Amino acid sequence: MDFDVSLLAKRYRLATFGEAGGVLLDGDTGALQQLNPTACRLVTALLTGEAFDAVAAELAAQTGAEASRIAADARALAATLSAEPPPHERPSRVHPAAHVALETDPATQRVTLLVHGTPRLRWWPAAQTVARAQGDSNAQASAPGCDLTYALRLLLPHMATHYGHYLLHGSALAVTQTGTAVVWLGASGAGKSTLATEAAAAEVGTALADDLVPLYVSTHAVDVPRIARNGEATLRTWCADVAAVLRDAAVEEAQPVVPLPAVSRAETLEVRNVALVAASQRHAGGARIERKTLRGPAAFTEVLRHTFAELGTPSARHTAFATASHVARTVPVEKWQVPDSQAALRSALAAAWQFNDA
Repeated sequence: MDFDVSLLAKRYRLATFGEAGGVLLDGDTGALQQLNPTACRLVTALLTGEAFDAVAAELAAQTGAEASRIAADARALAATLSAEPPPHERPSRVHPAAHVALETDPATQRVTLLVHGTPRLRWWPAAQTVARAQGDSNAQASAPGCDLTYALRLLLPHMATHYGHYLLHGSALAVTQTGTAVVWLGASGAGKSTLATEAAAAEVGTALADDLVPLYVSTHAVDVPRIARNGEATLRTWCADVAAVLRDAAVEEAQPVVPLPAVSRAETLEVRNVALVAASQRHAGGARIERKTLRGPAAFTEVLRHTFAELGTPSARHTAFATASHVARTVPVEKWQVPDSQAALRSALAAAWQFNDA
């Protein structure tokens, strides 16, 4: 083979979904490519170092195509995947309102968090250190967007994802009837927090999170992900504790990133459903929750949109990819269209709370 298998395996990630095909991630660029089952088999062979001729013979027997042609296609694919990615601008805006941005210095790999254009925090991912930025001289001000704890909460999900933690941008509810959790995913303003609040008000369960959902995943691919009962509260406490340390340090004085607290399995619940919501998908006058099941690559790509890969590092992209892949494989994923009135929504949540518990 005239390509380096270890480099390909480090750069790419593949999620497969049987006859539905799969999705390939280029960790260097963030590009996604949907593949058919045959292409998935070829990419798997490339990433694991299998012999082209053996894989070509296997696929020829399955598809009726010539083995020599399949082997040639595999070599061409290997050359394409081995090519250096073109220069690209790393997207820095990470908030829909565009008032929050991450900027990376290519020379030092230092990441700067800006809020309303003002540098607030510096982060050195490799060194695992963080500091107040020069623009954070007003760190103890009480105006919105000026609090240091708030700035850390903006940076936290990107830090955690870079270091291998599984997080989703969503809200969550502990369902009383099942003893499990449901997670709603959506952009800011989509209504995910409202769903958790209204479901709690309808006595369906107890709200667990309204913006950040930390997942705990075992090493077994078939195990359902779990969510801590106090996961988001723990993250908020972490931000407050780190903010206290940074306030006592000089501006631009790097401090070690304190590891996130460990969580025991006894403190977690199984995630039994994931639902995607959008402000544009509410229906006026509706009295029911309309639900559409997503499967395979469609479920995967929708969940991936609500992870935290915007930092643009291969590590963050790979973790976000793994998060979405695991959720799409193990948990039913749906799209919800919900009533636009509070009363109708609360009634619908109370009356039609049916999950796939079979």
